[in-house]
Amino acid sequence: MVNFNAHRIVIVMLLLIMFGYFARRIDIGVTFLVLCVFSIAIALLVSDLVLVKESSLRSPTSKVAYIDASHMERYSRILGTDQSLSGLASNLVRAEYRPVFLKKFSREVIFKGRILVMNAPAKSFSAGEQEVLKTFMDQGGLLIWVVGWEERFASESFLNELGLVLADVPLGPTSQTLPSENAWFQEAWLIKIQKPAKVLCYKWNYPVIVTRSFGKGGIVLIGDSYFLLNKNLEGIHSYQIKNILFLKDLLERFSEGTLWH
Repeated sequence: MVNFNAHRIVIVMLLLIMFGYFARRIDIGVTFLVLCVFSIAIALLVSDLVLVKESSLRSPTSKVAYIDASHMERYSRILGTDQSLSGLASNLVRAEYRPVFLKKFSREVIFKGRILVMNAPAKSFSAGEQEVLKTFMDQGGLLIWVVGWEERFASESFLNELGLVLADVPLGPTSQTLPSENAWFQEAWLIKIQKPAKVLCYKWNYPVIVTRSFGKGGIVLIGDSYFLLNKNLEGIHSYQIKNILFLKDLLERFSEGTLWH
């Protein structure tokens, strides 16, 4: 059953009474004004119903993948451009996840998803937010963190606590072999591992993609802020099939529960 705010029903009913009263008058101008107010009230009521129905679809078991937009992440909000993440959203849909851009960091909302993507955030994470991220992983969530050394400042407190340190060792553009397929990097950086973790990709024997389990879930750290942008993954006029296949394999292994085994 769909529930909505009772006060909005009262408003609509009062406006209906007013409309019925003024409709008997000859004054067309007043009647038109009442009609406008009535239309606005109906729009508010309908929007309330839509929002409630939408929220009812978000259960803890639904396959939602959130893309964080609350920490000044490094990507364009204009979908379809080389610097946006619309290609990532398309890949998530193919993997049967519903991509949602997260404009406000909320514990309740994040826990309704299974994947959370951070793309080179520029705003630091509070102690409370870091605890939310650890709880998210502990309960089985996958945290995909994409950042290079140059954009590390907002990320390093959280990553360092997990034993993952971005080092000032630029490895440049490179194509590297992964278990499933090759992957192309625009600007790879070394990841130093200080706690047990698994390396998914090396460049000259330096780790550039690392994953670490945490409780029932875990994190995948990609040392390249450009890796998931349209230009390096999938855009309107071009695509990197190697990276598409890598991401496909990563998401499949997570869904199957084999990513950390």
